[in-house]
Amino acid sequence: MRTKTLISYPKYNRKNGDLSQKWYVEFSFRVPGDPNPHRYRVYTGLCNGSADERDSIAEKLVMYYTEYLKSGEYLNSEPNLNPLKPSETFRPEHKLWMDKYAEQHLDHLIPRFIKHIKPSVKPKTLHDYKSKLSIFQDYVCNDIQNMPVPKISRTHLMPFFESLASDRDLCRQTIEKYMQIVRTFFSWCEDIGIREEDSNPVKRVPKLGRVVDMSPGVFDSDDRIRLKNTIKPNEPWLWLACEMIYYCAIRPGTELRLLRVGDVDFENKIIRVRAELAKNNTTEIVGIPDVLLSYMYELNLHMYDKNLFIFGTQGVPANVALGKNTMRNRFNRYRDMLNISPEKKFYSWKHTGAISAAQNGASIFEIKDQLRHRSIQTTEEYLKKRKPKSGTAANKMDEL
Repeated sequence: MRTKTLISYPKYNRKNGDLSQKWYVEFSFRVPGDPNPHRYRVYTGLCNGSADERDSIAEKLVMYYTEYLKSGEYLNSEPNLNPLKPSETFRPEHKLWMDKYAEQHLDHLIPRFIKHIKPSVKPKTLHDYKSKLSIFQDYVCNDIQNMPVPKISRTHLMPFFESLASDRDLCRQTIEKYMQIVRTFFSWCEDIGIREEDSNPVKRVPKLGRVVDMSPGVFDSDDRIRLKNTIKPNEPWLWLACEMIYYCAIRPGTELRLLRVGDVDFENKIIRVRAELAKNNTTEIVGIPDVLLSYMYELNLHMYDKNLFIFGTQGVPANVALGKNTMRNRFNRYRDMLNISPEKKFYSWKHTGAISAAQNGASIFEIKDQLRHRSIQTTEEYLKKRKPKSGTAANKMDEL
């Protein structure tokens, strides 16, 4: 796409010397945030008199408006279309205007926003904010001419979200994450006074993107037996990780990887998930069933220094925790070797445990506490996507 001209300096149109015509000086410019050019024709002193008289006046007008444009004064105010004399100097206020404009610009605001949220979010979440806001910033710079944040409206944002679905082919869940991040950014802009209150442009956005079920599958009993018989003899600590996810719903990312030996209370049969590890940023307590506690004793976990990470780089508790993808990659190798569906993931142990508890009579309240959900509604939605329907109505139908 051709680059749009920011400034067209003054040009003198003499109408081929025809004194019966209105001669003029014309120029144009663009201001940030406004896609339309500002065009002007100045006829002052150029409609009457001889050619020499008009040329003399035009020379002064060209000088005046050239200085006006070069000084940046056009960013402060509209041009004087009836200047009595050429300006000697223009005010340096264009610099002040540009400084003010920069404060309303994404280049300035996004780094401020990231700095603001950094202390309160996990590194993975912070990276997600940075990457998605970077894509949003590219759109604003390239598609709506670097429009300042106070002027961005819902009309400007809709093509961005639509392009995520059409051009990038993102699923609905990912697009909704973009919406949530951009909405949070604009709410922060309201808080610091860059935008007026209740002016968030991310509103009434229709659902976009293809629907994809991203929930991991659930291991059936045959899967569980084969995985146990293969993993436990070869990598007993990896199997401990599987059991902790299955029985205690410990999330396999930061929560599990950075657990320390001291977080396990063997006497009271609980695991303490520290606030800095927990998804909800709150210290949480999870009960340990006897079968898992017995396996922990079998591995002599209680004998290790309490400051060590349970899943260390040496295959046993150590001062350095495993990398964030190590356990998942190791598990995937066993899963693939056993020809188990790739839809069933390391995280599936958590879902499998919840379904097993539900099928064996655990109440919704017990499962809610075990999964550390904040509401029963969350647990109901969680189970609805994974627990099979009873199908008892079909038993009452006439046989075909």
